[in-house]
Amino acid sequence: MAASGGIGRIFTFLTEYFGIDSVWDVVLILLDLAIVSFAVYKIIQLFHDSRAKQVGKGILLILLVASVANLLNLTTVSYVVNLLVSVLPVAIVVLFQSEIKRLFEGMGHTKLRDYFKTDKDKANAAAEKIIEEIVVAVEDLAENRVGALIVFERQTNLGDVISSGTMIDACVTSALIRQIFVINTPLHDGATVIRNNRIYASGCFLPLTTDSTLNKELGTRHRAGIGVTEISDCITIIVSEETGIISYAVNGTLKRDMDGESLKRVLGDALLKVDKLDTNNKKKDDGGSVNE
Repeated sequence: MAASGGIGRIFTFLTEYFGIDSVWDVVLILLDLAIVSFAVYKIIQLFHDSRAKQVGKGILLILLVASVANLLNLTTVSYVVNLLVSVLPVAIVVLFQSEIKRLFEGMGHTKLRDYFKTDKDKANAAAEKIIEEIVVAVEDLAENRVGALIVFERQTNLGDVISSGTMIDACVTSALIRQIFVINTPLHDGATVIRNNRIYASGCFLPLTTDSTLNKELGTRHRAGIGVTEISDCITIIVSEETGIISYAVNGTLKRDMDGESLKRVLGDALLKVDKLDTNNKKKDDGGSVNE
């Protein structure tokens, strides 16, 4: 009884404190909290990968010092820190002007439905953009007879492969991919690994396939591209330096003579996140690949 009475008093206090008179008031409070939480989350997300993150830590430190100084009655320290705090609003606008500008530009370009996209939708949108960049680069490399080997890491970790190359950790762009595979450059002959939608490493060494049934005309680049798919679930794209033919390998099998559209479809099936109901249909293309 005492417990129920205590709960009743807490409930009465909360309803009086928040001015709750009906269920609609509860809905408005929850909506209010959700909007503020979402706004704070987007701001943190915006500043996370910029210099603003470090500046923000400095501002939090100043506020912490101000609180401690006031608590301990440190008069001189409180006076100096409070002066700094008084100019913080202006300082924030000056220091974060580029981030604030980007925030409002993003809001202007973002459609309302984009705010409600799931993590899967956002991941797929990023993957689709990367696929476009990859296909443009691969078609250009094939046209100019520039050899290339690109590995897309999936569930199986390729740490051993990555450690054999040069770390890059850069955004995937067609220009950067073309630059990596320029003939007679240090990274040209190795493989480039795509991890988490980024060019993670280049100049990597891959294990060669031991399949004796492969076409004898296939060189080391193709054998390496197939070999790594025999020990992992990755997918590799190979451009022949001699013929300009585009190929892809998955699950130890090779499919040759790919064009831009078919390559885009293969990468979409392999990299885009789909519902379990669609997964079996997406795997049919992989099952139809043959060694050449």
